[in-house]
Amino acid sequence: MQQSNSYLWVGIEGGLFRYDGQNYKQYSYRKSDKNPVSPIINDLCISYKNKVWIATADGISVLDPIQDTFKHFLPANYPELSTSVTNHIFEDSDKTIWVGLDNRDPLYYDESQDTFISIGWKQYIIENNLDVRKYNCVNTIKNKSKDEIWICSNVGLYSYHKITKQFSHYHKNINWNSPIEFSDLYCQDQKSVFLNTSGDGFAIYHLDTKQWEYHKASPLSNVLSDDHKRWSILPFGDRKLWVASSVGLIEYNLDNHKSTLLNDFVSHDEHNPNWMIFNIFKGDDEVMWLGGLNGMWKLDPRFQCIQKLHIDLKEKILQQSIKTLSIRIYILHVNRKGHSIAIKFQLLSCMK
Repeated sequence: MQQSNSYLWVGIEGGLFRYDGQNYKQYSYRKSDKNPVSPIINDLCISYKNKVWIATADGISVLDPIQDTFKHFLPANYPELSTSVTNHIFEDSDKTIWVGLDNRDPLYYDESQDTFISIGWKQYIIENNLDVRKYNCVNTIKNKSKDEIWICSNVGLYSYHKITKQFSHYHKNINWNSPIEFSDLYCQDQKSVFLNTSGDGFAIYHLDTKQWEYHKASPLSNVLSDDHKRWSILPFGDRKLWVASSVGLIEYNLDNHKSTLLNDFVSHDEHNPNWMIFNIFKGDDEVMWLGGLNGMWKLDPRFQCIQKLHIDLKEKILQQSIKTLSIRIYILHVNRKGHSIAIKFQLLSCMK
């Protein structure tokens, strides 16, 4: 159960939700609203100021949960955003907000000037003949060091030095059948970088040897999805990684380099996550939240407990449905028949 001073924020294709473990609030999109939120949410980020940054198909919104007010960054007023879909929002170690866009340069937000600034990533690709594709999409941005960031994209892995303003490209020096598109990464002790791919597997880049290796997730790995850019990778437990994929939840052992499909959580039963999982988030007490094709789930790996909590977008009624050994675990489940649901979650400790 979530702490009393924390909220769970959920962004889906139906809007923004805030959940405190018992009640929820929906920030719906209506043109008559004074502060509407786009109904299609791709990513969320909680800033050090406890503001909720929302990446949408129509621009960027920022929610002040204390004042319950929004600020909207729309392409009409912020031309740097153009008409591109915002895929990703990230706050770096310097508390700067970064934005990953569809077919646009990564941007960072200059709060003093109230503007978004491009770093010239697409031009770097063109000048160095790194990829012939005209469509360049930034899927994830993460810290590499205090002065550098990682850039995961559909045209490979890059880093950017914020002081020298120099890029580095990490060339793929082996052949594998999976596309070069990367969706998320995890850096292990500044030695190895683990990257989820648009195929059903993931790549490892060794920083010391500058060598790549590729691991296929499972024998069922012939299923691809247009939602690959939302697939995530997350450290879990003792030297293990959990990898979201189109065939379910993959556990990768960092010691023996073996990957295992967690079949217990791969089911078409309505009480279990669907085989296609887009997002993973670690909450309190090592409890994991999974965002999949058929909704959002909370999983306690210690007891292998599954529980879901429905949100009816029309009636706005919570209905609890339990299949678990522990009744003190809640799960928020959003049922959107006929639509894939890409969910991003964050915990926000609210000031009292």
